[in-house]
Amino acid sequence: MPRKTHLSAICAIIIALAPSTSFAQDTTLDVPALEQRASDGAVSAMMKLARAYSAGDGVEQNSSKATSYFEQAAKSGNAGAMMMAGLAYHNGDGVAQNSVVAADYFQKAAEAGNAGGMVMLGLAYSEGNGVLQDDAKAIDYFQKAADAGNAGALVALGRAYQSGAGVPKDEAKAVDYFQQAADKGNAGAWVALGRAYQSGTGVAQNDAKAIEYFQKAAKSDNVGAMVALGRAYAEGQGAPQDSAKAVEYFEQAAEKNNIGALIALGQAYLTGTGVKQDGDKAVAYFTQAADLGNVGGMAALAKAYSDGNGVRKNMPKAYEWAAKAGATLSTGGLITQRLIDPNGFVETVQGQLIEKTYYDGRANGRLTQSTIMAINKLCRDNDIAQQCATGPLSPTSIRAYAPFLK
Repeated sequence: MPRKTHLSAICAIIIALAPSTSFAQDTTLDVPALEQRASDGAVSAMMKLARAYSAGDGVEQNSSKATSYFEQAAKSGNAGAMMMAGLAYHNGDGVAQNSVVAADYFQKAAEAGNAGGMVMLGLAYSEGNGVLQDDAKAIDYFQKAADAGNAGALVALGRAYQSGAGVPKDEAKAVDYFQQAADKGNAGAWVALGRAYQSGTGVAQNDAKAIEYFQKAAKSDNVGAMVALGRAYAEGQGAPQDSAKAVEYFEQAAEKNNIGALIALGQAYLTGTGVKQDGDKAVAYFTQAADLGNVGGMAALAKAYSDGNGVRKNMPKAYEWAAKAGATLSTGGLITQRLIDPNGFVETVQGQLIEKTYYDGRANGRLTQSTIMAINKLCRDNDIAQQCATGPLSPTSIRAYAPFLK
C-alpha cells in the first residue's frame, strides 16, 4: 500500500517537485465565474478551482471537487494537473485509491515534460506501485527530472546510490547528489546530508555538521529533521544531552503525526524522561502510532498491557496487540513503514534483530554499521545474501529479509 498524504497538504511538496507550477493563493476568487469558465473549457479556471478546493482557499475544502477539476484540466492537456490527479489517486484523496491510475497520470505528466511527474513515476517504478517494479526505469526518470533541475530528483538519485538500487552503490556519489539538492534549498536534502554526516556514510563523520543540517531543515518545517534533532538531544550526540529539549522536538513532529516521534514521546512519558511520568499519555501516544499501522506502537501497547505499565494489566488486550503487530510485520508493511518513517522502520528491524539475537545494540532507529552487519548476517544465514546486496533500505533487500524477521 503506498504512502497516503492529504492532497491539500502535499501542495508544498509539489512546489519542490514541479517548480513551474504555481500554487499562490487567490484572495479575490469569484467561484461562480470560475465555474462558468471551467464549464466552457477554460483550463486556467479549472486549475484555480482545483487549487482552491484542495486548500480550502475561498471555498470549503473539498478533495473530491479538487480532484475532479484536476482531472478535467488533465484531460485538456495540463501537465501539472496530470501530476496532481496522479497524486490524488496515489493517496486516495477525493477518489478511491488506485496506484495503477496514479501511475498512468504520472506517465502522462512525465511525457508532457513535467519534472514532478517524472519523479513520481520514478518512485512508482522504484516501489512497484501501480507498475512492475523496475529500478532501471526509476533511475531513468529520476535522471530526466534531475537534468530538468528538479531538486527532489537529485535527492531520489542520492538515495538510489546510497542503497545501490538500480545503480552501483556509491555513498560518496550519493552525498554529492544530496549536496546538489541542498544547494537548491531542498529540506529533504539537508536531512539526508545530516544523516550522512551523523553516520559517516559517504563523508567523514561529523556530528556538528549533522546538527547544523538538521536545524536548517527543521526551520523549514521538515518533520524528519525535528525527529533527528529530538534523537540527538535525547542521546547527546552532536548536541548537549537535554531530554526536555528532545521532547520539544518530538512534540513538534508528533503534531504532524510522525510515527517515530509518537513512539519516542510514548517512551518518554512511560519512563518520565524529560517530562513528568504519565502512563496514560504514554499509552495514548503508543495508540496513536498503532492506529497509524506502526508495529512499534502495537508492540509497546502489548507490553504495556502485559506488564500493567501505564494501564491496568489486561492480558487479552496484550495478546490482541501482539497479534496485530505480528500481522503487520510483513514485507508490504515494512516497505510502507520505510517510506513513511525511515527511522521507525530501522527501529522495528533492530527490535526484531535483537529478539533473534543478531543485534546487541539499542533499538534507536539509526542505521549504524552494527545494524547493517546484523542484517547482513541474517541474510547470509538464510542464503539470501545476493538478494540483500542492494543495501538494507532497498525494497529488493527488504522483500528478501522481511520474512526472516517474523
